[in-house]
Amino acid sequence: TYELLYWPAWLVWADVARLVLAFGKADFKQVFITFEEFPAIKQEQRFGKIPRLTIRSPDGNVRYIWESRSINEYLAATFGFLPREEFARADVMSYVLSLNEISDAMGNISLFADLDARRAHWYKLRDSTIPEALAYHERALATKTTDGPFYTGRNV
Repeated sequence: TYELLYWPAWLVWADVARLVLAFGKADFKQVFITFEEFPAIKQEQRFGKIPRLTIRSPDGNVRYIWESRSINEYLAATFGFLPREEFARADVMSYVLSLNEISDAMGNISLFADLDARRAHWYKLRDSTIPEALAYHERALATKTTDGPFYTGRNV
């Protein structure tokens, strides 16, 4: 079974993990922690952060994974959403990490204290950064040699 511990205020950061768990038909529980509750468990967390994925094996073994991207990659591999062959997996991860760069840039908007600076950053993302990045993905999809709608062909 799986338990995903994260902030209710930032559900978006757990969307990929929740989708993989749901599509993988996993037995999982979501646990939300508030900012007020976090100090009591912070020292137990690797790097003093969440999200954290708890993995409970049928034999009673309990393991943990921290950091959204590590959790996402682990779950995608576990539930068969990543290719097993090393080159194919690295190829797929290059697409994923490219999209993560866009996500990071969007998340960085909140770091600007000044509303005008946030707005300017958003307009730049909206008008150039994101369209340019997605154009590379469109080109990659248009020139791929596999059959099917996905980066790797017919399989996600």
